[in-house]
Amino acid sequence: MLDTAISLGHGCWYCGGKEGDDLAFSIEFDTPVHLSCLHGAMVRNKHDEEAQIMARELSE
Repeated sequence: MLDTAISLGHGCWYCGGKEGDDLAFSIEFDTPVHLSCLHGAMVRNKHDEEAQIMARELSE
């Protein structure tokens, strides 16, 4: 799904980037996300519900 999303022009939920070793795919939000961007979002706002959902999903 990640490759398909990238080929359609979709990038990281937070930064829009399409490259990186830590790029993952969130099925819940149907979008790529860098794990580093996700971590940064949670540091900036521990109440970011979208980040919390993606973190739970991607840690499974």
